[in-house]
Amino acid sequence: MTLDAVLNKARAIEAAVTQADRMEKETDQKALIMRRNRPTRNQQQTDRGICSFCGCQFHQRLSTCPARFHQCSNCLNIHHFEQFYRSSRRERSGQSSNIILKQQTKSYHPTKQKERTKGLPNSKFDVSVNNVKISVIADSGSTVTILDRNAYDQLGKPKLAPTSVNIDT
Repeated sequence: MTLDAVLNKARAIEAAVTQADRMEKETDQKALIMRRNRPTRNQQQTDRGICSFCGCQFHQRLSTCPARFHQCSNCLNIHHFEQFYRSSRRERSGQSSNIILKQQTKSYHPTKQKERTKGLPNSKFDVSVNNVKISVIADSGSTVTILDRNAYDQLGKPKLAPTSVNIDT
């Protein structure tokens, strides 16, 4: 390697380090500005006056929310009604869904909520496992297959083996 090649390489490395430092400082400053200007989740809810889980008048604690322990049929998570399911519109746009307006009467605060039923029209199949016919719902995005209690009973309650797989819901 010649002296000119070594000098060119050293200059290139020095320029790259300088540029990386400059980019890091700009990113840190922009991140600080963004963090300072963004209201916290509590501030947003208080400003709106409406609970983001149930739609009622804002209440301070989840323990007083009518959506507490309600399971959303969109995402199967708990503590929010279906109409307050948080996903991007882009994510929901490809799904076929039917919206049914129903009266919420189980809670202290009666509210109308939308119940969303979704899915592919042909996603339910009958399969045969050990010569026993059971109904399943196809979920190509799932990493595990889960049987409900009825299917397990129909299969004759086979012996289960311990597993190290953890399933997050």
